[in-house]
Amino acid sequence: MGYHGPPMMRPTPFALAGILVAGLASAAGCDSSAQTSSASASGAAAGGRLAKEHESCGTTAHCEADLRCYDQECRRTNRSTLGDYQAALGAHRRATGDLPGALTAYADALKAYEADSLEVPADVDCAYGGALADARADKERAELAARVLHRCLNGAPPGSSLRTAALTALAQLDEVGLDPVHIAKEQAADLYLTRAPARPRTDDLTIEVTAAPPVTAKGWPETQAAIVGARAALLPCWEASFDATKAPTLEVALPMRAKYQPSDYDDEPGKYLTGIDPKAPAAASEAETCVRDTVTAAMKTVKGDGSWTAIVTVSIK
Repeated sequence: MGYHGPPMMRPTPFALAGILVAGLASAAGCDSSAQTSSASASGAAAGGRLAKEHESCGTTAHCEADLRCYDQECRRTNRSTLGDYQAALGAHRRATGDLPGALTAYADALKAYEADSLEVPADVDCAYGGALADARADKERAELAARVLHRCLNGAPPGSSLRTAALTALAQLDEVGLDPVHIAKEQAADLYLTRAPARPRTDDLTIEVTAAPPVTAKGWPETQAAIVGARAALLPCWEASFDATKAPTLEVALPMRAKYQPSDYDDEPGKYLTGIDPKAPAAASEAETCVRDTVTAAMKTVKGDGSWTAIVTVSIK
């Protein structure tokens, strides 16, 4: 006997489209590591090719082999745990102002990747290169910064935040002689700092005064202020140093002290004399002599309050 119930309804084209969209939306929420030939083919067909490391993706099927799609970015899974830890330690130390410690940690990260026979990821190179660029006052570190950042640039896709960070850090090396022609090529250069460094504007220079060990005497802030206040006389010292060395930073360590001197008269109080230790070694350069003379003159205005002895470093950068 035939069917006598209500006529069976065929799904309309719009209903079929709705079912298809719902299915696609459900699939897009998954991130399967499976790279079947059909999935790879559909990913390649959608964008013309499979996405490389650090390029955007919707699912792992859109990424090249051995990459996974995380947070809409193709990332590798074959990473060194110890290397990534050292890189994280380097980032932490850099954020807290410990640049030497950060550079050591990043260098250890590269060693860990080498020990695990793994290629250093672009994100680790980019972070290490940025820290090295912060230490560009040292010519060897500046040269290494350019080399590491060039590797980062080669591994970072156009438009990515990694590429932008690499270019920003490389721009800092302009002042120490980076020739951009070297980073326009994919192959590494023998040297990157082959151009005469651009002299920074003196208006942009800052002066810092620190002491080791730290000075807690009440008169120390007055001493700092007097040295920083001698900016007009210190800038020619920096210019002489730059012309001689091309280094953007001038640091001069001065053995200094504040000592109480009793009065020769009963009705007059004694006073503190602040200045460079008379037993300090002779100045090593014209720029250092310039800084010493400027500091000596500035100390004549300091009344002082409390005795102290320290190595006072004057940094002009």
